[in-house]
Amino acid sequence: MKQFIYIILVMMMIVACRDADLEQSSTALLINPDVESHDEVQRTISAALNGVEVLLADDVFTKNSVLVVERNVLNSIDRPPEMGRDLGRPSRFQLITNGTDCVIVDEQSGVHWPLANVQCAQE
Repeated sequence: MKQFIYIILVMMMIVACRDADLEQSSTALLINPDVESHDEVQRTISAALNGVEVLLADDVFTKNSVLVVERNVLNSIDRPPEMGRDLGRPSRFQLITNGTDCVIVDEQSGVHWPLANVQCAQE
């Protein structure tokens, strides 16, 4: 039982340190973006949107640390969208760094996704 408590305490300390590290983070921009880094950002945003495939501009996170992804409203002649009935809010993501790591943050949920093969610097 004591070992279990120690494991829990160590895990809580790790999470607290990581959260404190992220609190000291600042907004960031990608540096030296290439095809691989763009693909990683695109895969990460897609995963954050529960697997919805997204198409991002080549200069994503190079001029602004915020990315807004709006829902695609399906239009058809048979059933056009009702005016004012799309209650979904766009998803907002921000790129941050603590000086060493680049992380995408979902501004609404607060969930963080670290980027492994991406270089970024403070905005």
